[in-house]
Amino acid sequence: MLFSCSKDEIDFATEDGKHAWNRELYKVTPTYKYVNNIRIESDPTEKFISYDIVHLSSIEAQNQQDSLYKTSAGKYLYRFKMIKEDK
Repeated sequence: MLFSCSKDEIDFATEDGKHAWNRELYKVTPTYKYVNNIRIESDPTEKFISYDIVHLSSIEAQNQQDSLYKTSAGKYLYRFKMIKEDK
């Protein structure tokens, strides 16, 4: 099977300092494999492991997401969700 999506991209338009993020950690079985940003793995499952709240800029969040994915060879990934702040 061929999928034409890649890992989540973080919106850099919100880059105006630090934000609170819900950072979720998942284990992927079997690992995602990409060729030219196209996912080529059949149907991996993501098993939720943990979450925490972190304060990062959008660029720092993207760097963490990329770093974990690359160092684990696609076995683990972070999902970041920005926490809306009431003002």
